[in-house]
Amino acid sequence: MILRIVRGRVLPGRRDTLRAGLVASFSQIRELGGIHQAHFALRGVANDTEFAIVSTWTTPDAAMAVFGRNVDGVVSMPGVTENLDYRSVEHFEIDESLLLHADEPPTVARIAVGSVALGNDVEIQQEIRARIGAFGGEVSEAYVGRRIRERAVEVAFVSLWAGWPADLPLDEPLWHDVAERYESYWIEVYDEIYRA
Repeated sequence: MILRIVRGRVLPGRRDTLRAGLVASFSQIRELGGIHQAHFALRGVANDTEFAIVSTWTTPDAAMAVFGRNVDGVVSMPGVTENLDYRSVEHFEIDESLLLHADEPPTVARIAVGSVALGNDVEIQQEIRARIGAFGGEVSEAYVGRRIRERAVEVAFVSLWAGWPADLPLDEPLWHDVAERYESYWIEVYDEIYRA
């Protein structure tokens, strides 16, 4: 499977228009061939609003069938696309290891990506997958993916939460012993989620 993360910002003054567009048309994403799931997430940062679109695809070929050779392209959605400034499109390979609690729709999305030397990623991925279950029903979906960039591997851990955990700050590493093995990492937390 392929994990696709599209990030950017909402154009100034367009957040309310975007919300209306998401309600009206984001569900159409489900009609794309090969898509497994998709979530549109928003977060306020200073005087700006950032977004992330997290989707999973059954195969790389399925994604290419939609986006063509330019897999960094985006799907046009009326009421949505024209309100966004796209900054990055990233793809990660994931296995079938996902945690799903469909009865608990997500309200918070956490995206964490860390970089390690090539070969040091396997143990980290295995540990993250093994520890996901400890969250129980708080996590509605979770994905662990990887991609090779030059001589490093980036490991992505995307988790969608049914609510804010009472005693766990999501904007910090969930497991410090894992985080300290990364050469670098970043975390983003989104608190407004639209599900396709």
